[in-house]
Amino acid sequence: MRVRHSKLLALIGAGILAVTTLVACGNSDATTAQLSVAESSAAESTVAASSEVASTETTAGLSGSISMVGSTSMEKLANALSEAFMEEHPDVEYASFPARAFWEKSKLPSYDDNGQIWGDHCKYGKDLLASFLRADYPFSTWNNIYRKASIEKIEWDEQVKIYTDFSFILPCIFAGLQHAFSELKELDYYYRMAYNSNNMCASFVSDEKCESTLYLFDKIILELHKHSLGKKYIKIFREFVLLHYERLIYENNKQHIDEFISFCDKHYKMHKRLKFMSFLSLMFKKNRKLQKGITYCFFSILFGYTRYIKIILSRV
Repeated sequence: MRVRHSKLLALIGAGILAVTTLVACGNSDATTAQLSVAESSAAESTVAASSEVASTETTAGLSGSISMVGSTSMEKLANALSEAFMEEHPDVEYASFPARAFWEKSKLPSYDDNGQIWGDHCKYGKDLLASFLRADYPFSTWNNIYRKASIEKIEWDEQVKIYTDFSFILPCIFAGLQHAFSELKELDYYYRMAYNSNNMCASFVSDEKCESTLYLFDKIILELHKHSLGKKYIKIFREFVLLHYERLIYENNKQHIDEFISFCDKHYKMHKRLKFMSFLSLMFKKNRKLQKGITYCFFSILFGYTRYIKIILSRV
């Protein structure tokens, strides 16, 4: 009887502890800074990590995975798993793990689903800089782990109000920090998206964010001029520049458009094409579908913009 009572008390105690933990975790969501090229979606994030733990002499009989959901209650365990990864990869200074986004109230995605996936070692090559400059983010800041000593001198630029993940990751690349993708074939992080007009990414083109983008893009191009392959990368960066220009067009704010064209004049020879696109687009601003259709066609014709060519071909 004593044994049975002991087991019963142990089960009750475990149940109370589990409920307490779930309540604590349920009261706090982790929100993210940026990017994605899913940045065009207004988003809030809840981070969930699920990492494989390698067996050691003291855990020789253990296998499986650890799932973590929620807040600071998991911080010590998450830090321990991060430290274990870094110990196994002493040359790595920051690393990325598979992640997908999902809309609030929808089911969690899986690794094999279609659509955007960050931190996937199978999708991206070694030229991380080229991918980011195309606004095709291989990863974001929130699905990475970092070696503290490696990023202590890389400051978060508080003048940047949008494209913040891009703003932080590029200095890591410019500094030559060694990056690695985890070889996990399961999702390690989830990014929960929910429409909220107060979110950072709810708008890319407010007065403050337009000023911020001019500052950031100019800063990046000046840094690219120092690179041995600067001309190549500045040309690649044009895709990101055009993506932002498209967002300005849909906002229909002539002042923002003209200011951005003036910025582009310093770095790219496409003044007449940009002016023509803005004139054409503003003519159809009252019909968003027609405006987008014209933008798709003329962007691909005038700029050879592969993003629009892919969109058009997918709909033919």
